[in-house]
Amino acid sequence: MSALQLQITQTGALLDQLAQTYETDSTQLGTLQQQESTTRAAVVAIRAKLDAARLRLRADALIAYMGDVPLTQGTTLPMSRSNAAALTSEYEQDSIADTSAVASAYEADARSLSDADASLLDTESRVQAELTQIGNARQAAVAAASTQQASLAAVSGASVVSGPAYLAAQSAGRTAVVADKSATPLPPALATAIWAAASQVGVPYVWGGETPLPGPGAGFDCSGLVQWAYGQAGISLPRTAEEQYAATTPVALDQVQPGDLAFFSDGTTSVQHVAIYVGTGIVLQAPSTGSVVSYAPLWTTDLVGFGVPTIPTS
Repeated sequence: MSALQLQITQTGALLDQLAQTYETDSTQLGTLQQQESTTRAAVVAIRAKLDAARLRLRADALIAYMGDVPLTQGTTLPMSRSNAAALTSEYEQDSIADTSAVASAYEADARSLSDADASLLDTESRVQAELTQIGNARQAAVAAASTQQASLAAVSGASVVSGPAYLAAQSAGRTAVVADKSATPLPPALATAIWAAASQVGVPYVWGGETPLPGPGAGFDCSGLVQWAYGQAGISLPRTAEEQYAATTPVALDQVQPGDLAFFSDGTTSVQHVAIYVGTGIVLQAPSTGSVVSYAPLWTTDLVGFGVPTIPTS
């Protein structure tokens, strides 16, 4: 049983890591697509300016010629039958020279933007390929987690989340939340966020999930639960655990208060998991595949640190 539990934990950690990478790459892909759209629009605008410049310069040359107005200081010959051909040639040459200079500048800009667009497309293709690979890996990990969870249930003969330790954590968590609501002068927004998250206890962990009860298909992953709960309190947080870590103000361990967020890594330098500290050494979290939103004792293994979200002033 312990071996299966370890496998489930490892698979859940892999899924969390894949989720973070997927979210990061999706954000990058969206940015690239926006940049590509802007670049292509700029190319179209430059080519339109080029066409307009050509028409304008040739029209100016024609008007100057018809009105016997020299294009350059060097054009001083009066119009007559004897020099009409020479003046016509000079107007044409001046127009061609001016148009070519403007055209060259616009064409250089267009080439530069086209090169940038090609580079964006190349990067976009690589990111899209990575997203496909992550999607395939996630499907395999989900299948493995389901198999592992079924095997563990068969071995234990009971629900994985019904053990004494789990029940003790739920009791302690509820007690902590109720105590904080009645006695701790928490900022109202943080208290609202904690109670919003507490209302989702028992909701299944779903990779990429951000759907609360009582809606159909309810499910959360760790950062989805945090983003939704704090959003109910008017506190805006980004989607992934690593982004949430960057968006919060660091808090020292001996100054942690209910409503602060606890961040964890997977042994690397990136943040892969987030939980809500509710007091008395208890956190509320969406743990991993095969589990549900629940309370747990705060652990220090792979703990990156704590952070407090910015509370709106209005």
